[in-house]
Amino acid sequence: MISVTEALRMVLLDSEPLGVMESAMLDSLGMVLAEDVVSTRDVPPFDNSAMDGFALLAQDTKGASKENPIVLPVVETIPAGAFSEMPLVGGKAMRIMTGAPLPKSTAAAAVVRFEDTKSNGETVQIFVEVAGGKNIRRQGEDIHKGKTVLERGSQIRSASVGILASLGVEKVKVYRRPIVAVIVTGDEIAELGDADSENKIINSNAYTLLCRLRETGALPIYLGIARDTREDLCGKFSEALRKADIIITSGGVSAGDYDFVENVWRDMGAQILFSEVAQRPGKPMLFGKLDNKLIFGLPGNPVSTLVSFDIYVQPAILKTLGRKDFIKRHFLAVLDEEITKEKGFSLFARGICKIKDGKLRVKTTGAQGSGILTSMLVGNCLIVLSPETTIQKIGTSVDVILLDDTFLLYDNDTNEQTFQLR
Repeated sequence: MISVTEALRMVLLDSEPLGVMESAMLDSLGMVLAEDVVSTRDVPPFDNSAMDGFALLAQDTKGASKENPIVLPVVETIPAGAFSEMPLVGGKAMRIMTGAPLPKSTAAAAVVRFEDTKSNGETVQIFVEVAGGKNIRRQGEDIHKGKTVLERGSQIRSASVGILASLGVEKVKVYRRPIVAVIVTGDEIAELGDADSENKIINSNAYTLLCRLRETGALPIYLGIARDTREDLCGKFSEALRKADIIITSGGVSAGDYDFVENVWRDMGAQILFSEVAQRPGKPMLFGKLDNKLIFGLPGNPVSTLVSFDIYVQPAILKTLGRKDFIKRHFLAVLDEEITKEKGFSLFARGICKIKDGKLRVKTTGAQGSGILTSMLVGNCLIVLSPETTIQKIGTSVDVILLDDTFLLYDNDTNEQTFQLR
C-alpha cells in the first residue's frame, strides 16, 4: 500500500499527451493548444473611434462647457468601415461612428461623444473639454504584431476563440483528446431497463464516470458491464485495448472471491504499478499500463469511484490533454465541526465550503459512507486530512479541494447571498 502523494506521482509520471492534430478554430473550444499563437497583426489594426461622436483636435475643446460651447464646422461623416482621405486639422470636426478608422492626425486627436454635443449637421456645439486620445482605440493597444497571445498548454476558452478570430486564425494545432473506455464489473449490477433490476444494484457508476470524463474534456466510450468471470473480463478488456487510449474499470479490485480485475490484467501482460492506496474512501485502487495505455481500476462503491477519479484520473487526463494546470486547487478553510479518523490513512471527506464573515469555512456533508452518492451532490469540496491526523478540532485550518470552479458565497446561515466587490 502506497501513500496518496506517491500514487499521484506515479500516475502523472506516466501521463503524457497522445499527439497533435489540427482543428478548426470553432471546433477547438475546450481543447489545449499544442503551439504558441503569435500575432501576425496589430489589434486593432488602426486607430479607431471607441464612441459615436465627433473627431477633432483636443485643443479645440479647451474651455468648452454647456454654458460656453465651442462651435466647429462639420466637414465629413465617417461610417464604420470607411476610411477618410481628409486629414484631421484644427478648427474642424468630423462626425464619426464607433469602430470607424480615425483620419490622419496627431496624438492630440480625440473623439467627443454625441451625448456631449449638439449638431445641426453643418456645425457642432461641443459642451465638454477633452484630452488628446479620449475615446480613441489606438492601433495595437490590445495586441501588438509579434506578441505571443496564447501559450502552448493553455485551454482554449470562448475568449481564446475570440482572440483567434481577431487575428484571422482559422485553424490551430491542439493536443488530441484521449478516448477513454469505461467498464463496470460485477454480477450484482443491472443496466438501466433490465427486467431483473429490482433484485440488483442499478448501474450508476458508468454514467457518473461518463459525464465526469466529458466534463474533463476526454472522449468517453461505454463498453457495458463485465460479469465476474475471467472470460468476460478478458473479453471486455481486450475490446477496450482495441478502442481506447485510457481504460477505466469500476469494481472488482478488492479482496473478494470474485474480484478478478487485477489478476486478469496481469494475465494479459499488464504492468500493475499499485493496487492499494492509504486513503479513505478508495483504498482499493489499481493503476497500471499495457501497450502504452493507462489502466485505472477504481473501487465499486459510488463515492470511492468518484473520489478516486477526481484525485488521480482527472489530473492524468488533463495532463494527457496537454494542460499545464492539471493539479486540483487546494485552499485552507476553517473547520466548523470536529472530525475523527483512523491513523495511517489520508481522509477525503465530502464537505460544504462557504464564505462567512470574510473567511472560507467548511463542514462535512454528514454521513461519510462510501455508498452515499448524494454527498457528492450536496458537497462542493473534499476535506483532506493527513495520515497522521486522528482528530481535527473545530476552528482549526484544514486543506480543501474544490470539486467545481464556482461555489455559493453566503453571508450567514439564512442562505442570504451576499456578493461584494473589493
